[in-house]
Formats: sequence, structure tokens, C-alpha cells
Amino acid sequence: MKNIPALDLLIKSEFQSISGNGDVDTIEFQAGVEKSSFDKNAIAVSLYTDNENYTFKQHFTKQNLMDAKIKKNKITITDVENNTVIIFCYSKSPCKL
Repeated sequence: MKNIPALDLLIKSEFQSISGNGDVDTIEFQAGVEKSSFDKNAIAVSLYTDNENYTFKQHFTKQNLMDAKIKKNKITITDVENNTVIIFCYSKSPCKL
């Protein structure tokens, strides 16, 4: 899982925010077992947000992470449902690679 900048930035950051959905409540890094469409050898990253009692989930495979575009602390990525998701990564100040 080395040399995947989007994954490195997610791991490095202390807080994440998804454009339109607010702050991320939970971030999970796990083997690709959640959906049958995941590559069995790939990792899956799941982000969960709760915005006014609505729950939003985004799931990304290794390939999604490798294809992500990064600009400073912003990750633009396509999830497993083919939706574009914009994630902002922060520490005490904006987090960059």
C-alpha cells in the first residue's frame, strides 16, 4: 500500500471533511470485503459522515485511491459507485504531502 498519495494523506491527516456532507465521523481502512465488487486483494477505505441525522458513506478501493487527484489538502476521488467525492484533510492546519 506504499506510494499511494491519497491514502498517505488520509492517514497523515487528523480530521477529514467531505464537500457537501461535513466532517467525517469515522474513517476505516480494511481489506476489500465489504462489497463483492471490491478486488479481494485491495484495501477499501470507508468514510462515514452524519449531517443532520442523515448518514453518508463513501467507499474507495485501492484503484480509486491510486486514480485520485490531490491538490494541497484536497483529494478529488471517485468512489465505488462512480460518484465524485471531494475530501479535505486537516491537522491543526491544512495537511499537505
